[in-house]
Amino acid sequence: MLFLLATYFLLLSPASFDQARAGSAVIVPPSISDEPDPFDANPEPSAEAPYARQVNVTEGPATISAAGLSIPPKAAKELKLSQKALADGDTRVSINHLERALKIYPNIPFAHNSLGVRYTYLREFDRALAEFRLASAADPKSAQVLHNLGTAYYLLRRFSEAETALRAALDLDPNRLVSVYLLGNSLAMQGRYTAEAGQLLRKCSGTFPSAHLTLAKLLLGQGHPQDAAAELREYLKDPDADQKEDAARMLAKLEVVSPNSGPSED
Repeated sequence: MLFLLATYFLLLSPASFDQARAGSAVIVPPSISDEPDPFDANPEPSAEAPYARQVNVTEGPATISAAGLSIPPKAAKELKLSQKALADGDTRVSINHLERALKIYPNIPFAHNSLGVRYTYLREFDRALAEFRLASAADPKSAQVLHNLGTAYYLLRRFSEAETALRAALDLDPNRLVSVYLLGNSLAMQGRYTAEAGQLLRKCSGTFPSAHLTLAKLLLGQGHPQDAAAELREYLKDPDADQKEDAARMLAKLEVVSPNSGPSED
């Protein structure tokens, strides 16, 4: 079965490439429940798949002065060819040009972040992680790079390390909602059903409706089925929610247990 919408990591439209080159966030829509888990480097259907189905990596500004970084002309040419290949939809060729640029002139920090993004497109998450580590070492105060690093850890189910990187990203940019979303999910995936996790997920639920699904799981873990049902109802209000069947089944089970119950009072 095909995804209802093209995912950022598996299928990229020309518009998605344009967004990535412009540095804007490209969001992964939630996948349907019977698809292989898109966060697994070797995907297999799993009942334990993460609830977080909306993650992104961003590449940053498309135009960075090669002259300002003293990049040799041959390396600058490879960077331009990499961008052209990406625009043409050939991610592997784009990677090859980036690697050639770094071989000519290793001191191009943003190129490592770009390589990480390209490897993420191809779902080669271990390689993406290695590149984001290099990018972060070269630019440790970049919230964008730290977010990408946290995303790579998350994709590899290394949730504790994802938490550390995402917290660092949010220290630099507290309003980065996609980092808030992933941090909340990272805590939930570690079984950390805490007040902080709930606050994080509520903060971003207006932008990421699937946060309501994670909140429902969190609240069930805390022993609050009525509040979990309320979160599921909020999720089902989203006309674009593509896990509606799963959410509806969960809600129906909760309503069978307590058919007349509503959300609990604070």
